[in-house]
Amino acid sequence: LKRYLAKEDRLRAHACPAADGNHCPNNVQCLAFCGFKDGNRGAGQFCIESQLAAAQRGSIEKGLFFRGSESLPFGSEIRSVLDLLQRLLTDPCEATA
Repeated sequence: LKRYLAKEDRLRAHACPAADGNHCPNNVQCLAFCGFKDGNRGAGQFCIESQLAAAQRGSIEKGLFFRGSESLPFGSEIRSVLDLLQRLLTDPCEATA
């Protein structure tokens, strides 16, 4: 986050709509409104799909991690999205066997 915030003003200054209306680096069009894809200076200038994919791979440096206000399933540990998904998708009976 610190690295992004340090360069956010520069990224916003260079944001402008593309002639074809698409700045999406992965060409996935995951959001209807995207500051990065749409070249909108008033919105964030990063690719959410890339950040979430990095988080799923466990990349702490490049991934986007977030949490709610309630207790975490892993206590105070910050774990990857992959770990969380595996926990959520594993049958509790199998986990204790």
